[in-house]
Amino acid sequence: MKVSNLQQFVRSLVAPMQQAGAAGKVTGDLEQAVADLEPFAQLDVWQLSELLRQAKEYRDTGILPAPNGKRPTTRKPAAKKNDPAVLLELAQKVREMEERAATPESTREELRAGLDALKLDKLTKDNLVGIARELGRQTTAKTTKAQAVDIIRRVVLERKEILESAIS
Repeated sequence: MKVSNLQQFVRSLVAPMQQAGAAGKVTGDLEQAVADLEPFAQLDVWQLSELLRQAKEYRDTGILPAPNGKRPTTRKPAAKKNDPAVLLELAQKVREMEERAATPESTREELRAGLDALKLDKLTKDNLVGIARELGRQTTAKTTKAQAVDIIRRVVLERKEILESAIS
C-alpha cells in the first residue's frame, strides 16, 4: 500500500468528523497530517514506517542508523540456539538426577520437580535432541520436541523404577 492511499483514507475522515461535531483543531490536524505526508506519497507504507523508525532512533540517540532498504518481515524469528555449554550443563544436571534416582532417599515427586525446574519445554527441538544424544539416548530425525522431552525425563524416572522394582 502506498502512502498516497493512506493520505486518501485520512482525508476521508475529515468530513464525517466535522459532521459529528469534532473541533476544528482536530480536523485541521488531520488535514495538516495529509499535507505533511505529501513528499512521501510514492513510498510504500512500510518504507515510511522504516523512515520514521530511523528518525526516532536519531532523535533518541543522535546516531543516524543506516537504512537497510528491506521490507520488515512478519515471520517469526528463528528459534534461538542455546549455547552448547548450557546444553552440556543441562545434560549434566539430568545425569546428577539420574544418580539421585538410584538412591532410596530420593522420591519420584522430588525427581519430577527437579526435571520441571529445568524448563525443558522452553528449549527447541534440536536442543532437546542434542541433550538426549548427550545422555546416550537414541533419536531420529522424526523425533518430536515432546518425544525428546519424554526421553530426557525417562532417563531419570526409569532409573527410579528400576531401583523400586529391585527393592520390592
